[in-house]
Amino acid sequence: MNQLVALRLADAQGRWLDLGAGAGPSYARFLPSSLVRVPTDFIARPGVMDVDANQPLPFVDREFDGALAMNMLYTTEDPVAVLKEILRVVKPGGQFVATFPYVFPETPEPHDYHRWTKEGVERTLRSAGWSQVIVEPVGGLGTVLGSTMLPLRGRGIVQVCAAPMVALLDRVPSSFTYFWFARATA
Repeated sequence: MNQLVALRLADAQGRWLDLGAGAGPSYARFLPSSLVRVPTDFIARPGVMDVDANQPLPFVDREFDGALAMNMLYTTEDPVAVLKEILRVVKPGGQFVATFPYVFPETPEPHDYHRWTKEGVERTLRSAGWSQVIVEPVGGLGTVLGSTMLPLRGRGIVQVCAAPMVALLDRVPSSFTYFWFARATA
């Protein structure tokens, strides 16, 4: 995911809303310095604004040049309503980048409602009014199988042996996708 963030957002600039960012997301260091993040989460932290994505966003119309929602829309009660709110606060022509889980461990934060197929991501974004939707797979068979071993992660030999196997199996053509990386235009 971080590689796609670096590649797909290399030219991004301006002020971007980052919904569900948490305290220190891994992707933040891969964003260009021309992009100014406004991090939010449902729990306030130093430098992170308290925003419940299930409620109307506390921002004026067209306030942001773009928006991020990385692995957080699955926790929302009505993703289309949330995406419409994001569209409202992004300037015309602005970009939206999100990740959507598919074969992904259940992770209630505090809830876990949705899993999407590629077609489901496209339809959900278009239903909310986004255009020029591009959806790319992230992770393959290896990542999916590796995620089932998460309880064993960090246990020396398992971690050492699993990483190369995951990388190798991700190159095998399959219908397995860990999650989707999506970009859309306001």
